[in-house]
Amino acid sequence: MKKSTFLFTILLIASLSSFGLTKNNSTNSFFVKSSDLHPNLDITAGYVPKSTYDAIKVNFSANNIILKRLGLYTSLEKGLNSEYLANTFGINVSVHQYAYLWTGFGLLADNGILNTTVFTKFRKEFGIGIMPYKLTLLRIGWSVEVGPTITAGIKIPLTKHQNKN
Repeated sequence: MKKSTFLFTILLIASLSSFGLTKNNSTNSFFVKSSDLHPNLDITAGYVPKSTYDAIKVNFSANNIILKRLGLYTSLEKGLNSEYLANTFGINVSVHQYAYLWTGFGLLADNGILNTTVFTKFRKEFGIGIMPYKLTLLRIGWSVEVGPTITAGIKIPLTKHQNKN
């Protein structure tokens, strides 16, 4: 558990620091104004590598739809060789044109908020979404129960004037 937490932290720091090297805006700040953010959707698919779950994961997000910075997301995880099934719903907040943070709670599975009353027992997750190149997207996540997750996919702009770089 400590190794995967350390690895996740290193990946997160490396991802955030790479923005300063590759994406040069006219401003020097990492955080951008809401006027520079545009509504978009993203769809990603990936994997939950924890051996007890061995699951595929699919995410759908609507970004920058509330106050030009907040959005909503949902994910579904299905075990490949098990009966494991989980879903989460949550929010995301854009911190940069090419990055957003997300967090959510499980709702419907055995460890979902609707099936347990103990806060420490239901599923919680958080992570970062990064757009490394044009309209591609990489989402790295973490949950205490499930561990690290990774998905990749595409970003779908909802406005014509959106920068595609």
